[in-house]
Order: sequence, then structure tokens, then C-alpha cells
Amino acid sequence: AVVSTQSRGSSGINAEYGGLQQVSQASIYEGNSSTVDDHENFSQKNLEQSEVARVMSVLQRELNDFSINKSNDELQKQSELVGAMFRQRLKELTDAKTGLDSQLEKTNQEISSVEDSLHQLREALRSKDGPMKVATTRFA
Repeated sequence: AVVSTQSRGSSGINAEYGGLQQVSQASIYEGNSSTVDDHENFSQKNLEQSEVARVMSVLQRELNDFSINKSNDELQKQSELVGAMFRQRLKELTDAKTGLDSQLEKTNQEISSVEDSLHQLREALRSKDGPMKVATTRFA
């Protein structure tokens, strides 16, 4: 049952419906209040902004994953390259050491051979010492 009592307020018409009072919208909203349309617009804008933020977050995660994977791949390639170069240098060093050891052995053999030759020459000179003294004494 609608009881219609009309009273003029400062900004609207009041009516009572079953003990509840309905006041026209203009009389209850102030300057900082919102209407249903304003609230719908705000909510829709908020939903759109949150969707944009969600999409941007997903894109940022994908970009971060891509960057991390790319960095990982580059570091892996650098590690493999450094390892290969290190193994190559190690092989070169080992080859150089082997070559130097071989040359050292040859040099030591030559030194030993020369020392043996010197020893033989000294022995030969000593063996000729006696006949030299005899020949010197006979000619003198």
C-alpha cells in the first residue's frame, strides 16, 4: 500500500511506501557522492585498468623469462667456449712441455756425448804424454 504524503523538501519530493520513505535522488546526493551510473563507470574503468595491469604483468613476466633464458643461453655458450679454449690451451701447453722435455733429453745426450768425447781426448792426450816426453828428451 502506498501512502502518498508529499512534502516539499529543499531539493526533492518524499513518498512513503509501506513504512519506508523514498526520497528522490536529488535530495540525498551531495557533491562528493556518486550515482549508480557513476559507480558503474568507475567500476568498469577499474576493471579495465586491472585487466590492463594484469596483461602488462603477464607480458613483463614473459619478457623477464625471455631475458633470463637468453642470458642463460649466452652464459652457457660462453662457458662452453671458455672450456673449449681452456682445453685447447692446456693441450698446447702439454704439447709444448712434451717438446721441451724431448729437446732437453736430446741436449743432455749431446752434452753427455761431448763430455765422453772430451774424456776420451784427455785420455788420448795422457796416453801420448809418455811418448812425447821421450821424443822431447831425444831431440833436446
